[in-house]
Amino acid sequence: MHPLCWRTAARPLPSPPMSARPALICAHCGAAAVSQCSRCKAAFYCRRKCQKFDWKRGGHKHRCFSPEQRAAANTTAKRERLWATASAGDEAAVLALIRRGVNVNFEGSDGAACTPLYIAAAKGHDAVVRALLDAGADKDLAANDGATPLFIAARTGHNAVVRTLLAAATGLARRERVSLLGEG
Repeated sequence: MHPLCWRTAARPLPSPPMSARPALICAHCGAAAVSQCSRCKAAFYCRRKCQKFDWKRGGHKHRCFSPEQRAAANTTAKRERLWATASAGDEAAVLALIRRGVNVNFEGSDGAACTPLYIAAAKGHDAVVRALLDAGADKDLAANDGATPLFIAARTGHNAVVRTLLAAATGLARRERVSLLGEG
């Protein structure tokens, strides 16, 4: 035993503070959120003005489904179709499936267990990657080999997708992504 080990073994490890839960951020401006959408319970806002803006012009109206509606729309066939359309780069079909409430973090049945975001990043479909990220796709879900969407986009040389994923990884709010990436 190392001479210093007895000191650390005798002391209990400090417990994390009770307020160590992940910080919720406003879906519109990126500030600390204090309320959430009463229908879907998935979007968070710092104030009523941000919630109204996101509902009217931010697209939340088209993504907002109650848990019951989301469960009814989230069939295996629709999840497979989302994976296939993300692979093909069909942004319109991906958006239509997202609006119906299909799970964007579904792992396809291709044997590699990769998500629609991963496959869109691997194939360089930047518009599809943005749509999936805006719908709440987890950018950190890795395939069976441990590769994340950011890793596979960088490895395959899709620079636009890498910039989009880096902007999402840094937690930039939509308006900051607009100025950084030139979104319209």
